[in-house]
Amino acid sequence: MMKPTLVWWHIRRVLRVPVVDTRLSLMLAISGGAVAVAALSIPGLGVVGWVLTLGGVLCAAIYLADIVIRRVTMVSGRLFEKSLRPEDFTRSPTSLPPDYRFVAPRSGSQGQLYPYVDISHETNAIREANDLTRRERAELYENWYLLCPLGFLHLEKRIAGQWYPIAVSIILPLTPHGLDAITALEPARRLRVIDLDRSHILTDLAKRPPRVLLVDTWIVRARFRGNGHGKSAATGGCADALVLRHIARFWNSANRHPETKFLVESNNRALIPVLAALSFRPAGESKIGADFYIAEKSEMKGLVPHAFAELVAAIDALESVPMHVGSAPRL
Repeated sequence: MMKPTLVWWHIRRVLRVPVVDTRLSLMLAISGGAVAVAALSIPGLGVVGWVLTLGGVLCAAIYLADIVIRRVTMVSGRLFEKSLRPEDFTRSPTSLPPDYRFVAPRSGSQGQLYPYVDISHETNAIREANDLTRRERAELYENWYLLCPLGFLHLEKRIAGQWYPIAVSIILPLTPHGLDAITALEPARRLRVIDLDRSHILTDLAKRPPRVLLVDTWIVRARFRGNGHGKSAATGGCADALVLRHIARFWNSANRHPETKFLVESNNRALIPVLAALSFRPAGESKIGADFYIAEKSEMKGLVPHAFAELVAAIDALESVPMHVGSAPRL
């Protein structure tokens, strides 16, 4: 199931704008077909009409292939859960059941970072965004870990006596230069998130508390979404708590600066209402065409007072939840 997806996206890389965009392919197919019909009915324009017809068929084929590959052969679904709600975070669990644990990698080795590489690489939405090979993704995360070890945290679940990674979170503290680089107004000057380096990622957190936190990655393995990570009709699940526990490593009771900005890059429509409810606002487009959303602590107070208090209380409570150091061995 995964192989046709990878083959198609390798083919798509050789295509050029504007054909590479799925929605634009559909628009070109419809408009090309309409013009072709008109051209075929005019004497002397038959060749033009046939050329437009072939172009429209090509665009339609690209559109249909995109839909089939994304919907039928997709093995890991969307990047986020479809049924996201603001209360998943404002009513997040403040402790973990015995069969769950937060885990920080012990080092930047492949044996420790494999949950992030594996879960990212098996998620179609991630591969569509940057199309890195598994080796390239592993090298990227190794580099990021060397710059900011605190940027990696994942959730493991005990299954039949064995610990197994089911969700990952990557949060990067950015320098002002890093924020400017990925949100530049001019597309030519804009940097991809995967190109962030030492000049963009804050490395000395002891001397310079972070003022910009990029929530780069949050993925729950498909078969563990919903009640698979303890989510219920009334509360969020352990994977939702993972994000808040990770934020607490940077933004906590000892460091809650009012100017701290939270930045999220996402093209998931299910997440947008949640971000809006949590006082995030649009902040431009990323290099890969996804949208940026940003919020500041002062703006988050625009939430319903009790909701903001619940969110901060959850972060405060999770701040004291211990983290296991060292990823479980790959099964």
